Amino acid sequence: MIEQNFIQLYENSFKKYWELNALSDYHGDNLFTYGDLARSIARTHLLFEKMSIGKGDKIALVGKNHTSWATVFLSTITYGAVIVPILADFHPESIEHIINHSEAKLVFINKQIWENIDSQKINVPVFAIPSFELIKGENMDSEEIRRQVDDSFNIKYPEGFRKSDIQYPTIGNEEVICLNYTSGTTGFSKGVMLTANNFAGNITY
Repeated sequence: MIEQNFIQLYENSFKKYWELNALSDYHGDNLFTYGDLARSIARTHLLFEKMSIGKGDKIALVGKNHTSWATVFLSTITYGAVIVPILADFHPESIEHIINHSEAKLVFINKQIWENIDSQKINVPVFAIPSFELIKGENMDSEEIRRQVDDSFNIKYPEGFRKSDIQYPTIGNEEVICLNYTSGTTGFSKGVMLTANNFAGNITY
C-alpha cells in the first residue's frame, strides 16, 4: 500500500500551488490555475449533492480530452464517487452498455457523441460537457439546476471560495475510485476496478 493518500495529494497540491497554472485546453483556451480548478470541483460537488449522488455511486464520463473532462474526473474521485471513463471512440452500443452495466447514476458526455446514442436506453440524468447543460432528465430543468447550484455555492462560500475551504472526505487508498472498461475484443467490455492506491502508485512514481 502506498503511504501517501491519493486524494490528499490533490488537496495538498491545490492549496500549495493555488495561483499557478494547472491545466488548459490544447489551443490555450480555458486556462485553469490550481485555485480555479479547485473552485470548479467545489461547484461540481454541489451539483452532485443536488443530483443525490452518494459515496460509491458511479458517474460515467464520455468525451475527448478537455478541461471539463478533467474537472468531472477529479470532482468525482474527490467527492467519494467512482468515475467510469468511457473512450469517445467506442461504438455507441458499447457506450450504452457500459453506462447501464456500470449502474452509473449520472452521465457527462460530449453532445456530438450523445447524438449517436439511443437516449431511450439511458435512464439517468445526462449532462453535456463542456457546457454542463442538462440534456436528459425527466421533470428537471437545466437553468433551475444551475441557479440552485449557484445559490448553494454563494451560501456555502459567502466570502468566495478559498484554499482553506478545500476539505475532501477521507478516502482510503484501498477504496475503488475508478471502473475502467476495456475495448471488449471478445464481446462487451469488461470493467476493471482500480483503487486509489493504483493511482497513487503512478502519481508518486
